[in-house]
Amino acid sequence: MKKASMVMSLLAICSGMLLFSADRAEASKDVSKLNQGVRMERLQIKLDAIRQKAGQEVKERVAEKIKIQAVKVAEQQAAAEKAEQNRM
Repeated sequence: MKKASMVMSLLAICSGMLLFSADRAEASKDVSKLNQGVRMERLQIKLDAIRQKAGQEVKERVAEKIKIQAVKVAEQQAAAEKAEQNRM
């Protein structure tokens, strides 16, 4: 009878350990998913910052090209006006 109760006690302990182990494994999976979500969020934030910076750089380059083109047009108009005055 003593052996049977010892065996039952050992089985209860082992089953409790298995349940604890299964709970830990499930918790570990949950933590892993949360960590992956945090990493994805951080990457998304970095990607958004890169896109914003790239967009700003493109706007600055376009503005610079527009300024250069405006200067060229102004120079051409000044040259045309000067040529017109020289004809008269």
